Amino acid sequence: MIVIQVISAICAIANAYWAGRSNRRYIHIVIPTAVTLVALVLLTAVTNNAARYFAMCLMLAGSSSHPIVLTWLANTCMQPAAKRASAVSIACAIATINHLYNPFLFRGQ
Repeated sequence: MIVIQVISAICAIANAYWAGRSNRRYIHIVIPTAVTLVALVLLTAVTNNAARYFAMCLMLAGSSSHPIVLTWLANTCMQPAAKRASAVSIACAIATINHLYNPFLFRGQ
């Protein structure tokens, strides 16, 4: 079995590296977010466990835009420090909202 966290780490590193090299943040935020949305629809629509595992791999690969969003927020909200901290914490809270669905993902048959 493929370890999902390894796929997520590889995609996040590759996406952040390419966003830094090309100096375009927009496309490196939108495309992974769209992949995550497609994976979420697939995850909720399918009942097969193999398809759900594939959708989770896609979802975590698509979440590789999170470091880019945090970097953009930290660079955009310069002053005051409390405003930057609030923006980063709200972004982190929104990024982890998918944990609300996790208990319902693989329910007992």
